Amino acid sequence: IVGSRWRPQKPAPRYPEVKPYVYRPQTQSLAWAASDHNHDIDDDYRTWLAERDKAAAIAAVPPAVPAFIPPVYGPDKVDRRDIDFTAIWVATGLSTINARLSATHQTHSASLPTFSGLTGAVIWDYKPTGKLTFKTSLTRDTGTETAFTSGYRINETPTPVQSNRINTIIGVDAAWEATAKIRVIGGLRHSNSKQAAGGGSSSDSANQYSLGVNYLPTRTISLGCNLAHETHSGIYTDNIASCTGQITFR
Repeated sequence: IVGSRWRPQKPAPRYPEVKPYVYRPQTQSLAWAASDHNHDIDDDYRTWLAERDKAAAIAAVPPAVPAFIPPVYGPDKVDRRDIDFTAIWVATGLSTINARLSATHQTHSASLPTFSGLTGAVIWDYKPTGKLTFKTSLTRDTGTETAFTSGYRINETPTPVQSNRINTIIGVDAAWEATAKIRVIGGLRHSNSKQAAGGGSSSDSANQYSLGVNYLPTRTISLGCNLAHETHSGIYTDNIASCTGQITFR
């Protein structure tokens, strides 16, 4: 070849084949880090759930209510002194009036107020026929006495009244001798009670309606049953049923 210089070319060098580089340890470390992070989140969530459930369980339990301990009342010794003025007036053979007026002084050993004042009662017995009898009574007394004021009704359990109250009771009772051994009784009663304690006062009124039957198989044995309906100041009502027996030794 004219005007050129030809040189033989050396073959291109052959390098070893290089594969793509993958940094596996780093990838594995990153996976482990993510896994550990997920475990931490799961543990925190589980802890929060446990605390939430615990708080809900505590809130669901009602607060403990202390057991009721009834008050203990000590003995009350009552000292009562009366000056009585009594009178009996037989108006006719069918009508009799009994009256009592008393100057009363009553004290208590317990922390109850002392009472000093007038007490008394007026009772009118009226018997229009041999089998029918009426009794009208007006009583003003302390609870110590009026607790046992039950007219002439046989076998009736007296209603207990607080002994530091002043009770005014008006009542009308009727009795009918159905037979020689059976007696039917009925009654109406209104009571008003006043109490002074702790520098204040309170009052209570009650109405009672009753009906009963007495049976006297012998002169010394008496059996009876009584039904009563009672209302207190229009607040609540009571229905009372009682049966009693009585033996008299002569």
